[in-house]
Amino acid sequence: MTQDEIIEEDSTKLRPFFSHQFRFLTTERLPYIKGFGLDYSPKEYYWDAQKRQDSFVVFQYTLSGTGYLATKNKIYELNEQTFFLAELPNQFTYYRGAEEWSFVYIEFSKEFFQWLSLPLQIGTFPKEQVEKMVQQLHELRSEEPNLYENSRCAYDLFLTMKEVLHTELSPVEKIKDYLEVHYKKNLSLDDLATIFALSKYQIIRAFEKEYQQTPINYLNNYRMIQSLRYLKEEMTVKEIAEAVGFADYNYFSRVFKKVMGQTPSSYRKEILRK
Repeated sequence: MTQDEIIEEDSTKLRPFFSHQFRFLTTERLPYIKGFGLDYSPKEYYWDAQKRQDSFVVFQYTLSGTGYLATKNKIYELNEQTFFLAELPNQFTYYRGAEEWSFVYIEFSKEFFQWLSLPLQIGTFPKEQVEKMVQQLHELRSEEPNLYENSRCAYDLFLTMKEVLHTELSPVEKIKDYLEVHYKKNLSLDDLATIFALSKYQIIRAFEKEYQQTPINYLNNYRMIQSLRYLKEEMTVKEIAEAVGFADYNYFSRVFKKVMGQTPSSYRKEILRK
């Protein structure tokens, strides 16, 4: 079911905390902010970015709950303080998880395509910085801006984003990124200690402080998320286990059940094939 069909079926299912659109008779091809809002997702929330009819850049930042963004090769978990910045239309889908997903979104005009480093970027963003950006947008809205005032604010906000995104990652963020890129490999704490020139104790302590779990637990949870897309395909559990970095498919099944609450086969039957 598409988002439009969901809204038509029950208009009470999508109740935005706040939303605003900026409209101009002419844009003179200037970059500008199209709109912004604070929203939350109904249970059926689902967008296919490839089917978006308008062209623009979206910044979406998770305030609470969990959403997911799925590309052809990977599923990303969008939890608190995680964002995605993307040009639309694009080849990915995004949807909510088991719990309510609340988020901030900002829509920039397509003129900003040229300043995107990649068509899709995903990462974390300081909450206080997002709050400042939203406050700036509220002030802009209250002033009933003309196109030039809007464009000036758009440049400022986009440069702020670029500056934050280019800030060097901390060592623990580099470890997390490494796990996400190399999750198919058979990684151990000894491997991470060698790669990042840190002791196993330092890695565990820093990772638990930042993400409230050990690196190996994070890696296994991440592998479970990636396995969901393979369950949609005609693959055996053994093949799926190997595809996400488990040499022992029985161990994969045990970890899957611990994380997801049921076996891979049950999940495939009861959730994905309803």
